[in-house]
Parts: sequence; structure tokens; C-alpha cells
Amino acid sequence: MRRALLLLCITVVISACQAQTPAQPVDTLQALETPCTTDCDRIVVAMTVRDTMLFAQSDIAVAVGQTLAIDFENTSRLPHNIVIVDGDMRVATEINRDAINQADYLPQHPAVIASMPMIMPNQTGGITWQPSQSGTYLFICTYPGHFDAGMYGTITVK
Repeated sequence: MRRALLLLCITVVISACQAQTPAQPVDTLQALETPCTTDCDRIVVAMTVRDTMLFAQSDIAVAVGQTLAIDFENTSRLPHNIVIVDGDMRVATEINRDAINQADYLPQHPAVIASMPMIMPNQTGGITWQPSQSGTYLFICTYPGHFDAGMYGTITVK
């Protein structure tokens, strides 16, 4: 009886520990995905940027044909944007480099799939994209220095 009670207590403790998720750091870009069923045609990701150069959620997953909508709120002291890139880190680096001399830091590059203009501090914006084929895509911030500091992530389309 005593052994059964001990096993029950251990099971409850382990279950409680597994149910908890680690807290997000307060000073990061936070993204929340809306849960979606298999017949959902739209996934919404809400992002709020603070004074860091990292995306807290650096991986987003969508299905082919599903619309990805990113709602963006800039609560930092610097401008930020999101540019979706069809290519690897080499292509993203090239786009980021070319952005320095362009209005809103958005280059005219064939690998840019979707983009949003710079969102100034305390402003909001958004971007939508409906992928037509599977693959891995990057999203980056092209404001000078942000991509180099690690402000990028991946979108996996299946």
C-alpha cells in the first residue's frame, strides 16, 4: 500500500512537471500561434517586438495553401520589419546587404516573397503570405544590424 501511494505521488509530480512550459524571457520578441484544425485555411501569428534583436519564436509551420498572417506590434525603441525570403542564409544575407540602400530597407530582389515596411516604435503592421509549395523559407528583419544580430527565423511549409 505504501509503495503504491509512493508511485502515485511520483507519477503526479512527474505529470505536473511535464505540463509546465518554461517562461519566456520578458525582453524578447514573442510570437503566439493560434491553434488550427486540419481544415483551417489561415494561421495567425501575433508578434510583439521589444528591445532585443531576436525572435522568441524563430520557427513557424504552415501547410501548402494555408494563409499565414503575421500581426506585428513594435513596442521597442527601434524600427523593425519582416521580409519572407525564398532561399538559404546566403540569399538572406544578400537581401539584407542590398537592403541598406533602399527605401524602408526593402530591396527589389527575386527571392523576396513578401515584405512589410518598417514599423516604427509604438506602431503596428502586418504581412500575409499563402505558400503554394512546400519547403523551408526564412523571415528576417532588414533594419541595419538586426539580421546580423540574429533577428531571423524559419517558416516550414508542408
